Amino acid sequence: MDRLHPQAGDLFFIQNLKVPQNGMYPTLPAKSVFWVKKGPLFDLSKVNRGDIIVYEDISEKGRYIFVWRVMALPSDQIEINDKTITINGISLSQVKEKEEKQKIIYKEKNGNMEYLVAYDKNPNPESRVKVNLKVPPGYYFLMGDNRDNAYDSRFKGPVNGEMIFAIKM
Repeated sequence: MDRLHPQAGDLFFIQNLKVPQNGMYPTLPAKSVFWVKKGPLFDLSKVNRGDIIVYEDISEKGRYIFVWRVMALPSDQIEINDKTITINGISLSQVKEKEEKQKIIYKEKNGNMEYLVAYDKNPNPESRVKVNLKVPPGYYFLMGDNRDNAYDSRFKGPVNGEMIFAIKM
């Protein structure tokens, strides 16, 4: 679960944010700073599979800002079984890049986007949930790149597009 913190010098339509946790490792490790487009420069119709977005979640626990990768768009069918992710009947390719002390890093391809994802060598079985759902219209299925350490749409369900306010530049 990544909460983001605005940085000094933010502009109205462009903002830089700091990631305090490792849910998007290896792409955005903890303490990474990145720029987002927001406001009128941000258009949900421009969101693609593989993009990194920022959304706000308000609950009884408070207001949190999250950053996750878009895995599936509105009306997509997504299935997840262990490390295999299938969208609209097409399995995403994952090619092993390297091994670290506790993780295996893969290059994943989702549509036209390629990015790195991490899986634990010895995962907690509860982190590998099965998913089989059609994403509702207006919603997005989001996942962290640190697949065994991200409390994302696999656990919380798809995110309403109205909650998304920025896309990583």
